[in-house]
Amino acid sequence: EIPSNVKTIGESAFSAFGQEGGSQRGVNACGTLTLNEGLQTIETSAFSSFGGVGDLIIPDSVTTIGVAAFFDCPNFDGILKISKNITRIESVAFSRSDKLRGTINIPDGVTFIGSGAFQSCFGFTRLNLPDSLEVIQGSAFFLCNSLGGDIFIPDKVTRIETQTFYGCYPIRSLRLSPFTTYLGPNCFYNCVSLAGVLDIPNTITEIAFKAFQFCSSVSRINIRAATAPIIGAQAFDDMDSVVPPVIHVPVGAVGYAASYDGLTVVYDL
Repeated sequence: EIPSNVKTIGESAFSAFGQEGGSQRGVNACGTLTLNEGLQTIETSAFSSFGGVGDLIIPDSVTTIGVAAFFDCPNFDGILKISKNITRIESVAFSRSDKLRGTINIPDGVTFIGSGAFQSCFGFTRLNLPDSLEVIQGSAFFLCNSLGGDIFIPDKVTRIETQTFYGCYPIRSLRLSPFTTYLGPNCFYNCVSLAGVLDIPNTITEIAFKAFQFCSSVSRINIRAATAPIIGAQAFDDMDSVVPPVIHVPVGAVGYAASYDGLTVVYDL
C-alpha cells in the first residue's frame, strides 16, 4: 500500500519490484497494489514489470500517468479502472499487461491515447472511447486479440494510424468518425469478425496498404468520397467472404479504378 501522503511516484520507482531480478515475467507476484487517494502523478516506468496481482485501480486524484507506467505487468489479472481526471494515456502505458480483463473504459476528458498504449493486452474484451478523444496513435490496441463488440470512433478522431487495431479478431462492427481523413497501414488488419457494412465517409483522402486485409466477414464497402482517395496496395485484399463485397461509391465520382484487390467498384451511392 502506498502511504496516504504520497503525491508523486517517481520514474522507475517500483520497476521490476516483485519480479525475480526483473528478468522473468510472471514470477514472484507481490500481492495487490493499493494506490492512495491523493496521489497525483505516476511517472515514467513507475511500475513497469511490477509483480502486483488482482485489479489495477488508479484513483481519481491522479492527473498524470507517464510513459510505460504499467508496462509489462503480467500478474495483474483483474479489471482496470483509470482515473477520471487524466487527459492523456501515454505511450505503452499498459502495454503487455496481458491478463487485465473486462472493458477498457477511457474516461471522458481524455484527448490522447499514445502509441502502443494497450498493445498486447490480451484479456480485454470491450472498448469504450469518449467523445473528448482527438488522437489515437499507432498500435494503440495492437494485438488486443480478445477485444470485440462494437467500436465507435469519436467524431474528433480524424486519423486511424498504423496498426491501431491490428489483430483485434473479435471486433464485430465499426463506426468511423464522419470526419475521417486517413486510414493507416494495417489499421484493421485481420479483424476477421468485422461484419456487415464498412462505411467510409466522404472526407477520406487515403486508405493505406493492407488497411482492411483479411477482414473477411465484411459484406459491403461504401466509400462516400466524390473524388477517389489514395487506396494503397492490398487495402481490401483477402476479404474472401462467400460472396465477395462490392465497393460502392457516389454516382458521378471521379478517379476510382474499376476494382481494388478483385472487388468491383459500382457507382450507386
